Amino acid sequence: MLNAPGKRERTRPRRDNSWSNDTELRRQTVAHFGTACAYYGLDVPQIIEAAHLVADSQGGAASVDSMRPMCPSHHRAYDAGLLVWDAAGGRFEPAPGAAQVAPLRAGSSAVQ
Repeated sequence: MLNAPGKRERTRPRRDNSWSNDTELRRQTVAHFGTACAYYGLDVPQIIEAAHLVADSQGGAASVDSMRPMCPSHHRAYDAGLLVWDAAGGRFEPAPGAAQVAPLRAGSSAVQ
């Protein structure tokens, strides 16, 4: 995450239980995709995280193409299996049979 000048960079556990402090990859992800959450569109640059589409422990690449910007809530929902990545559609969707993650993105297949 980007912090105010003089603030210490924070780290947090990733899905594979390792600790990430790769601020350069986050910066590249935001530069490439923008600062809006890839699921809902919330655009608050100070909280946007870079989410791995495939965890490092599962062979995911540490490259911009394998990352998407997400707000912390939807990033956690994705890591918990409540959201899935639809590669063909290029977007996150609610996982079939999983609890609904609010707010639902307009145009989502779960929105009636």
